[in-house]
Amino acid sequence: MILILHGENYSKSREILLQLRTKLNNPPKIEIDITQAHSSNFAQTLASQDIFFTSPLVVLDVSSLGRSNPTEFITAIDSMPSSSNLVILTDKTLTAANAFIKASKGWGAKVVKSDVTASSNIFKFVDNVFNLQRTKAYTEYANLIAESNDPFYLFSMLQFGLRNLVYAKFKAPHFISSANFTTQKAITQSEKFSADSLIELYDTFYTLDMQLKTGLVLSDVVVPYAIEKVISKATS
Repeated sequence: MILILHGENYSKSREILLQLRTKLNNPPKIEIDITQAHSSNFAQTLASQDIFFTSPLVVLDVSSLGRSNPTEFITAIDSMPSSSNLVILTDKTLTAANAFIKASKGWGAKVVKSDVTASSNIFKFVDNVFNLQRTKAYTEYANLIAESNDPFYLFSMLQFGLRNLVYAKFKAPHFISSANFTTQKAITQSEKFSADSLIELYDTFYTLDMQLKTGLVLSDVVVPYAIEKVISKATS
């Protein structure tokens, strides 16, 4: 797996990197500054595995490369094992003339540009779902997907929102005692569901999570399915 993350929205690139690591079940992450590394050591790192035969997520930061020639690193990537996971990261926008962009097609790499001003809001999306606002939920979902937010991440945030509703409905002491905005919002949202409905949703989300992680369900359908399940279980 090879991903090229470039663009001036560096915080967005880092967020995508975090989502990717979660999707890969949190493998060890090794960050390498290309200006401080030797290509042979880089090649060895790409081919490495831990005692459980897990390949690390290797992040090659090329932000400071300048006009230096990266040919030796590109050669190392050409011969990396298919099981390896590599992210080429930079806080600059790469043009079509860039050596890594030129090589990306041959690698079958995904290229993501992260300099678009974000127009979506993950917390607004979760609120729209549990407030049963279907149209707004799907609009926000479309914005999040357009900005390269991973369905694994979006579903995990829905799980987080459902957990809060369960805590609120069953008056979990550690949750209810925190009289803050999040708690009050969860209490209000939980009133839209019966206790049995929330238990059923929790079981449904658990099953979806297992199916998603084991490849038994397509990631593209999980979030819309979860949205419809939430709305269908509402009592009002």
